[in-house]
Amino acid sequence: MKKLVIFIVLGTLILGLIGCNGKTTAPSTNNTTTPETSDENSVVLLADSHYQYSTFSTENIKILHLDITENVLVYDKDMNELNKDDILYLNNQKYEIKSSYILNQTDEIVEFYLESENLRTLVKITKSDKEVPYIISSTLVVADGTKDLSFQFELFGGNVKQISATNMTEDYYEVVGNILTINKEYIALMFETEDEFIVNYALETDQLVIGFISISAN
Repeated sequence: MKKLVIFIVLGTLILGLIGCNGKTTAPSTNNTTTPETSDENSVVLLADSHYQYSTFSTENIKILHLDITENVLVYDKDMNELNKDDILYLNNQKYEIKSSYILNQTDEIVEFYLESENLRTLVKITKSDKEVPYIISSTLVVADGTKDLSFQFELFGGNVKQISATNMTEDYYEVVGNILTINKEYIALMFETEDEFIVNYALETDQLVIGFISISAN
């Protein structure tokens, strides 16, 4: 009989992970909640970008909620510029955070800034030793309903067993491999009556992992 593992996900905090509490503004860097401007370079500071990552994972983290261009810069917490080729990988015109970089860091929370087109976000990646499926992307998201939202899972050879939400049909979402995409039409429809709604997911290997994603209107 399969074990049932219930992960109640609040922000980027999942049971079994040392999480950090924060919202990720999605799906693009043009969609911010309380932007701040740096006088030095007129840089707009976006909401922090939260991820979680297991030391048993090998796949890069896909940057799904930010519009990163080729002029992207990477800085440490003290604003010293880092070699972006050590941290980022360009895959089909989309940037990913290298697994090798994350795993080589000794801190439990890996932090650095991404800056592109005068937009800057602090990336926070919480590491764990999780061996069951989990969601890599942030699970507390702020959106406006004009763009699709995508989320990355670590399945460890398993599958996305179920996606469910209020009035959600299969026409409103798509699962390709370990990527869930929720259509903008559904998000806009929910925002007509709700300021926040929940999307539930179930991930399956020899164990069943249940969690949810919270999507709020900005």
